[in-house]
Amino acid sequence: MKKSFLFLAAIVGISILNISGQIAQSPQLLNYQAIIRGTDGILNVNTEVFIEMDILHGSVTGTVVYSESHTVTTNDYGLISLLIGDGTTSDDLSSIDWANGPYFLKTDVDGQELSVTQLLSVPYALYSDEAGNGVTGTQTTNWNDAYSWGNHASAGYSPLTNDFTRDNDTIYYIDGNVGIGTKDPRSTLSVYGSTVNDTAIFEVKNNAGYTVFAVYNEGVRIYIDEEYSGKGPKGGFAIGGFDRDKGPVQEYLRVTSDSTRIYVDQNASKGPKGGFSIGGFDGLKGETIDYLNLTPENYFIGHESGSSVTTGEFNSFFGYNSGMDNTTGSHNIFMGYQSGIKNVKGGYNVI
Repeated sequence: MKKSFLFLAAIVGISILNISGQIAQSPQLLNYQAIIRGTDGILNVNTEVFIEMDILHGSVTGTVVYSESHTVTTNDYGLISLLIGDGTTSDDLSSIDWANGPYFLKTDVDGQELSVTQLLSVPYALYSDEAGNGVTGTQTTNWNDAYSWGNHASAGYSPLTNDFTRDNDTIYYIDGNVGIGTKDPRSTLSVYGSTVNDTAIFEVKNNAGYTVFAVYNEGVRIYIDEEYSGKGPKGGFAIGGFDRDKGPVQEYLRVTSDSTRIYVDQNASKGPKGGFSIGGFDGLKGETIDYLNLTPENYFIGHESGSSVTTGEFNSFFGYNSGMDNTTGSHNIFMGYQSGIKNVKGGYNVI
């Protein structure tokens, strides 16, 4: 009785198989796998089958440009594996002009036609052998006509230029801006994040792989090694000033595992940039509320504490809204929730 087969997966895999070990030339072989089932849907396992394969040009009923046959045995899963180009044939697979497609693969099992499947991108890797040092204008036209790719230039694509320069172990870029996560960088290096939850937009790790500096959507975090016991200039985290001749000359803030130090210039002139301040912000207005403001003249700690002071000095306000309305009052000490909130000009008060 004649066998009947059902071809379950038209092509499980077709790929270039490099058995030559050479990179300069693509091998004229295609790796082919398929699963064979009977008409009843049951896998044909450990069964010898006769495979005939034709490559057709132009359409599913096109001209046969290559034929070969294989006698193979399915495995325990009904799978067959073979190499197109390694079967019994009198044709030459390398003679196919892959640039002049499309091409289709027709497969017969034991004399019964099972499928005709278009060969897409994988076999055309063989075309690289024919391309030489480049693709000619005629070849480009043929491919565009065959596959409706259109005019790439008119679509706005342009060749990628290498603007980065490599000098031994150094890579640098001089002209223009660089964007990560954005097509419109507004500075020398712009990093835009689209991360969610606790994923960093940008982070720096030490040689042990631990994060020491990270930028998140909601702010910046600095991590300090709690086990570090050194007191040297590179321990912890520091912010300092510099001049153009000497480099770093004065630290303003140093955070280590055992202490936090803030240095304020006692001779600095009054102004919004003097001292040390910590405030909140919103996405529209920027900085809006001070929580900590330390200057040589005044110490304010608390939500809007001392927020109205103009010329008043030598005040110490601690607490939510403490001394909030004080403008010119001096030498005051307010401690606690809204302590001294109504004082405006009074001095030498302790509340």
